[in-house]
Amino acid sequence: MHTWFFKSESKSYSVQIGIIIAGIITIIFGVIFHLQGIGVVGPEASFMYSEPEWAGYGMYIAIAGAAVTAYGSVRLIRHHMIRSS
Repeated sequence: MHTWFFKSESKSYSVQIGIIIAGIITIIFGVIFHLQGIGVVGPEASFMYSEPEWAGYGMYIAIAGAAVTAYGSVRLIRHHMIRSS
């Protein structure tokens, strides 16, 4: 195999890990927003505190983060399956 092939392999792996990390961070932010929206965490002076609107936004953000994490995980699994074949 050519060396460029192995370089692209490691770059692809890094991108997939980056996608998973971005998804996890998004989930964390979504959960924090949701908890602030229902008044569980955060300063009471925050504009998001005890605002049901932000509780909904938080759920949507967490779901989007889960979708991104799942996408990155599927890509990573496929990468390993193709590589092991």
